[in-house]
Amino acid sequence: MYKKYLFMFLVVGLSMLSAVAKPVSISTPYYTDLTNEQLTGPYQIILREAARRSGLRYAESFYPEKRALRLFMIGMYDCTYGYSDEMKRRFGEDNILLSFPFGLIKEYMFTKKGTQALTSIEQLRGKSVGATLGTERWHKHLTDLGIQVRYVVKDINSIRMLEDGRIDVFLGFLPDLTKYIDRLSYSPQHPIVVA
Repeated sequence: MYKKYLFMFLVVGLSMLSAVAKPVSISTPYYTDLTNEQLTGPYQIILREAARRSGLRYAESFYPEKRALRLFMIGMYDCTYGYSDEMKRRFGEDNILLSFPFGLIKEYMFTKKGTQALTSIEQLRGKSVGATLGTERWHKHLTDLGIQVRYVVKDINSIRMLEDGRIDVFLGFLPDLTKYIDRLSYSPQHPIVVA
């Protein structure tokens, strides 16, 4: 995986293995419509049920995506959602535990509703491109091609920028954006990231 969403994995630090007495700490990133501050997102409901069935005690803290991942990576939390491929590269496959995947994610090039859907990365050249903070690592291949990406805090901000004509293309993930899909054009056959 890696972002968000992809194969959504719960990444577990090895320190969790010795944390029998205290609850496992989870740094929860904001993933549009999949996690939320009220802890009622679909991924959080799945985790709650799995923890109930296994008798696992945990404490979840909610943050913007980039911060949640950074706090996990510096060791302030035992677990986080997502980014399993990156965590395996960073810490080594033998140094983390992964849950069964919560789902599959795909990143698409979204354009304003009613406009032509893009089908290749080459079509991003010369366009104003937006994305959400925390997804930068997914776009290295684009920046290597000289494509500039403008980042904002939440997906909805990029969607509004797209609708207002302040950007031409929004790079976003499904299933995260499912509730906004009627406001966007995209080619389902042409994701730029699958994980």
